[in-house]
Amino acid sequence: MAKGIVVVDDIPVICAECDFAHLTQNKQYFHCDVKNKTVYNAKPDWCPIQEMPKRRTGYLIDTERHKDNYKHGWNDCLSEIEGKM
Repeated sequence: MAKGIVVVDDIPVICAECDFAHLTQNKQYFHCDVKNKTVYNAKPDWCPIQEMPKRRTGYLIDTERHKDNYKHGWNDCLSEIEGKM
């Protein structure tokens, strides 16, 4: 099975603001359609919507030959996900 991602413009603070959650039949809780789980309180730790990683400005690889390629590859990947390429 292939994996995929969904990019949202604004990360919801609570499940009531999320496009992927709906009220349960008794209207007391929310149900996460992505994880197929019931949410009883605030946004849970297992929420699939996570903040995008930060762009890299420094170098993580010690060898001179690969420093620029690693940083640019990371940032290019983020640009691709954001639809900016």
